[in-house]
Amino acid sequence: MKQLKTEVWGAFFDQNKVNLSIPPLRTKRKGPSASTAATLAFQSLATRRPVQPPGVCVTEKVLKTGRISKIGQLKEKTIAVAEGGMAKIAFPHVNLKKFFGID
Repeated sequence: MKQLKTEVWGAFFDQNKVNLSIPPLRTKRKGPSASTAATLAFQSLATRRPVQPPGVCVTEKVLKTGRISKIGQLKEKTIAVAEGGMAKIAFPHVNLKKFFGID
């Protein structure tokens, strides 16, 4: 596991102490759908490489095991991405049928 950690994250976390503090939001939200964005940001910081491809919105939930989980409110999130002027969104594969309206 340490070898994998070093390959993915470099020596960043061996040499630095990171403390992530997320203040409570004024509006009640459900679920940690931003956990993938935070994970990608940390990986980019640690490896000194930008996330590829640039300009992609991500909305995925990372479980404690590192796996990606299904998310909710995909329609609303997709609309928000479009209204924000973005053209690309990454979401969990298990949400693909719902994205295309197949239930």
